[in-house]
Amino acid sequence: YFELKQDDQAAQQYQNGLQISPRRADGFDRLAEMDMRAGRRADATQKWRQALGLLAARVEEGPLPASYWETANTVLAHSNVNGLTAALRPDIDAMLRAYIKRNGAYNFTFFETGLLQDAPDRTAVLHWLIDLSRLPTAANILEELLSLPDLQDADRDVIYRARIDRAKTTAAEAAGAEADSARDQLRNILIDYAHFLDGRDQSSLAWQTIVSIEPDDQRPKDSLLLYSALSGHLDELLKQYKARPEMAPAGETVLSAAATLKTRGHTDLAEALQEWEYTRELAAGSVDASTYLGLARLRLEQKRDAEALQLIRNVTLSIGAPFEHLGEAITVL
Repeated sequence: YFELKQDDQAAQQYQNGLQISPRRADGFDRLAEMDMRAGRRADATQKWRQALGLLAARVEEGPLPASYWETANTVLAHSNVNGLTAALRPDIDAMLRAYIKRNGAYNFTFFETGLLQDAPDRTAVLHWLIDLSRLPTAANILEELLSLPDLQDADRDVIYRARIDRAKTTAAEAAGAEADSARDQLRNILIDYAHFLDGRDQSSLAWQTIVSIEPDDQRPKDSLLLYSALSGHLDELLKQYKARPEMAPAGETVLSAAATLKTRGHTDLAEALQEWEYTRELAAGSVDASTYLGLARLRLEQKRDAEALQLIRNVTLSIGAPFEHLGEAITVL
C-alpha cells in the first residue's frame, strides 16, 4: 500500500503493526512519511520525534539488532530531505549521545551518512559531529567520518583541522609517556593532512603543514623534499641540509622523491634533486658506480655530453675492475 501511495490503507496497516510492536521506530518513520505526503508537517515531525525517542531508548536494552542502524540512517535521511533536521535536532542529539554512551563510535558511519545525506548545511552537520566526538567514548568518530568514500573535499578539510586542533591541545596538556604518545599522534595527523592537501594540488599548504611538525627531526624526509620542491622551497631546504648535513636524508630517499617528481611531470625539479644528490655523493668520495652512471645519465639528458662521457670513462676504468661496469655504461649511452 505504501509503495502504491494508497496511504489510508498503508497507515491502517502500520498502526495495526504498532499495536502489536509499539517500539518499532521504522513504523513511525513510515507514518511520518505519509503525513508529509499529505501536507501534515506537524504530525510528521511528531512521529519522527517518537521514532528518535524509540531509537534512543533501545540502546539501553542490550545488544542491538542489525536493523537498528539501517532504521536510524533512514530516519536521519528523511529528516534532512524533508527539512526537519533543525526542528528535530534536540531529539537527534539525544539519540546520538545515548548511542555513543553505550557503543562509542561503533558503526557510527550509519548516523554520519544519514545526517549528511541531503543536508542543507553540511558544515553545520560536521561541526555538530565534531562536538559529539568530544564525548569520552567517541574518540574515533572523526576517523570513521574520514573513511566515508563520498565525503567532499571541503568536508574532509574541516575534519582534518578539527583533529589537528584537538591533537595539539592534547599534546600541550599531556605529560610523561602520554606526552610522547600525544606528540606522535599529532605528527601522524599532520602528515595525513599534508598528503590530503598534496592530493588536491595544495602543495604550499602541504609544505606549511609538514614544517609545522616539531621537533624538526621528526618531519618525514620524503615529504619535505617533495613538498618543498612543489611549493618553491627546494633551494631553501637544500641549503639547510648543506648547513646541517646530519639532517639530510639518505640518498635513496632523495632519488625516490626525484622519481616521484618526474612521474608527476616536474622534470626540472626532479633533475635538480638528482644533481644535488649525485654531486653530494661524489663530493663525499663515493666509489659507487651507480652514482657515476646516474650523474652521467642526467648529463646526457641535459645535453652535456662531454661531461657524461668523462663520467662513463671514469666508472669503466677506475671503479672496480677495469671494464667491470661496461655493460651498465653501454645501457646509459
